Amino acid sequence: MDKRDFLKLLATTSPALLFPQWAQAVTKVANKTSTSEKTLIFYNTHTGEKCKETYWIKGRYQSGALKKFNHLMRDHRTKEIKAIDKNLFDRLFALQQMLGKHGEIHVVSGYRSPATNKKLKGTAINSMHMVGRAIDIQMPGTRLVHVKNAAIKIASAHQCGGVGSYRSFVHIDTGRKRCW
Repeated sequence: MDKRDFLKLLATTSPALLFPQWAQAVTKVANKTSTSEKTLIFYNTHTGEKCKETYWIKGRYQSGALKKFNHLMRDHRTKEIKAIDKNLFDRLFALQQMLGKHGEIHVVSGYRSPATNKKLKGTAINSMHMVGRAIDIQMPGTRLVHVKNAAIKIASAHQCGGVGSYRSFVHIDTGRKRCW
C-alpha cells in the first residue's frame, strides 16, 4: 500500500475507529511507508534459517523474494510450503515502521499443514496458519505488549486482521478483524 492509498484509507475510516493517541503515529507510518522498496529480515526459530529480502520495489512484489519467504515460513515438521499472503508481509513492514525497529523478525510459526495443526494443542480448528494468512512472531528487543498494540493499530487502520497475544509471541493474521 503506498502513501496515497494509506492516507485515503485513513481519511475514509470513521474517527470512532481511530484511537486519538496513535493518530499521529499512523500518519508517521504512512509517510515512512511511501518508500520505493520494502525489505524484511526473518529468522526461523525452529530451523535457524535467516532471510533478508527486498520483497517490494517501486510498487511491485518481487516473486523471488516472496518464494524465499515462503520457504523460510514452511511447516518445518512436514517440510510443506504454502504461499504466504503478501498482505501479511506489508503488515509486518508497517509494524516495523510504527515501532521504529528494522531488525530480524523471529518467526515462531508461519504456515502449518492441517496435519501439524491437528497435532498441536490449543490451535484453532480453522487456523489461518493453514492457508498462509497468519504468522506468530517475536521482535527481539521489543516487548510483546508493544508489538501487540502496534499490530492492533495497523489492523484497525485496515479494518481487518486478527491479533493475538500469547506468553512468548504475538499472532498476526489477515483474516477478519478480532483481538485476543
